[in-house]
Amino acid sequence: MPRNEEDDAENDRVEEMIQDVEEILVHQPEVLENLVDDSKKPLYYGCNVQFTRLSTTLKLCKLKVKNGWSDKSFTEMLKLLTEMLPAKNELPTSTYEAKKILCLMGMNCGACRYKRDGNNSSTNDKMPPVKVLRYLPIVERFIRLFANSNDAKLVRWHVEGRKSDGMLRHPADSPQWRTIDGKFPEFGGEVRNLRLGLCADGMNPYRSLSSTHRTWPVLLMIYNLPPWLCMKRKYIMLILLIPGPKEAGNNIDVYLQPLIEDLKLLWDQGEKMYDAYSQTYFNLRAMIFCTLSDFPGYGNLSGYTIKGAKACPICEDATIDLRLKNCKKIIIGTLLNIPGKTKDGMKARLDLQELVVRAELAPQQSGKHAYLPPACYTLSRKEKISLCECLSSVKVPSGYSSNPKNLISMKDLKLLGLKSHDCHVLMQHLLPVAIRGILPRHVRVVITKLCFFFNAICSKVIDPLTLDKLQVDIIVTLCEFKMYFLHSFFDIMVHLVTHLVKEIKICGPLYVRQMYPFERFLCILKAYVRNRRHPEASIVKGYSVEETIEFCTDYLASTDPVRIPRSRHEGRLDGQGIVGHKMITPSAEMLDRAHLFVLQHMI
Repeated sequence: MPRNEEDDAENDRVEEMIQDVEEILVHQPEVLENLVDDSKKPLYYGCNVQFTRLSTTLKLCKLKVKNGWSDKSFTEMLKLLTEMLPAKNELPTSTYEAKKILCLMGMNCGACRYKRDGNNSSTNDKMPPVKVLRYLPIVERFIRLFANSNDAKLVRWHVEGRKSDGMLRHPADSPQWRTIDGKFPEFGGEVRNLRLGLCADGMNPYRSLSSTHRTWPVLLMIYNLPPWLCMKRKYIMLILLIPGPKEAGNNIDVYLQPLIEDLKLLWDQGEKMYDAYSQTYFNLRAMIFCTLSDFPGYGNLSGYTIKGAKACPICEDATIDLRLKNCKKIIIGTLLNIPGKTKDGMKARLDLQELVVRAELAPQQSGKHAYLPPACYTLSRKEKISLCECLSSVKVPSGYSSNPKNLISMKDLKLLGLKSHDCHVLMQHLLPVAIRGILPRHVRVVITKLCFFFNAICSKVIDPLTLDKLQVDIIVTLCEFKMYFLHSFFDIMVHLVTHLVKEIKICGPLYVRQMYPFERFLCILKAYVRNRRHPEASIVKGYSVEETIEFCTDYLASTDPVRIPRSRHEGRLDGQGIVGHKMITPSAEMLDRAHLFVLQHMI
């Protein structure tokens, strides 16, 4: 039902929230009654009607979640506020009491215990006798999603708001989406049926490199939503938390059983759901549209062996492999010759000797020392300084990536602490600029072509007619790489690049299936760990409270959502500026330099 935004900005819509959660708590009348009482109980005698026990608690808890306050600090603040307010006020005096109020709208967290079964060959003998699996039921999450009229409207976006002009902007533009609609017309005929992405990845909850503890969160995202929202923190759902201290490995299917059972139910029978936007009931069905993971995680989810000669899951037996005896088996690391990260070294050169290729690069023995002749991609110290200075001088928008200056060590001339998203930004945008003029032209061109390829496939709008050309270009580019770089550079990860275009043709744009948003989300989950003895329980507890707060925030007046970031420049550009009142006439020389700068960055 349409909402009046002016009224939302002035008044809390607590009554509307009670009506929406009434559908969730229909089988718990006593809980609903307590919730209604708290929504009508003033904070203290004579208080403004907008400040009830429920609304005040929600607003305070929202500040706690948004700013990461500890339970202890929040309890101390509540005690201070209680003393400041008039006597006999209704403000909760502790974090525990405040959470009891929110639990009325919270979700149930199922803790499943899996025992080792000696007769089941799918379980690992090293698995502990008892493991507690934290499962957050997905049906309750979807009930809450459709109980919010704004979210219920957004779920229809892929049909009602998507621009259809033949370009690939959303997974709904992909052949796989259309194939599902054609093969299952009953499922595709209901626009509110959900198509989900499933992501699984491991993390260290303690944020310590000395700890080997691995916890595996399993996440869901909804592809029905607009592309600028489906990867946001608010709409990434934590479903499973597979406990450590060891990785789930190939036994991950055992832990996924609760989720699989719910997904089968939603596919075969569906679930009766109330749509707050249309104010009607319908039968919700859902399916897994695709899975998202890094390559090791893909091996666990699919059960495919990702190591060895036939590691490519697409080529399989047709994979062409060559075993390098000495290397036994990434560009910046190779260019800067970073120890431990370069693919060029004595072993790589010895492999060239055994293959009888590139004889000019063979190691030369001089007494007890061996000399490695420089390759065409080898940078001198002066060139390394130029590359590092260029990267460290780059300034990026807030939230775009890490500050490049903090990633460069001018003393050691190497890069430190790059996250996967930083490597993504480096390859797409920064590296082609940084290597200009410091490498032979043929090497510089082939590296730039690879960077342009990644930039093209990660675009938010892709023309399907250009995909065949991109496929040809990347194959030629990798062949050129093999002319200039060593064999040790070409591992399975380089080979998989050749299949990215085919993946886009089938599933749609790549930027809505990348791991970067989920890796950032894992950092948020780590911040929930307050009890180091029970990290998984801490994560589930913190996440559940935050999700409840986020649901309620939509009904509160003039409050920002917790899980959708707000631009730091929002509201700062209002009013009339004074910059335009001063006319600046550049000289002809400055104008030519500006034009040259623009043209160079368009190449």
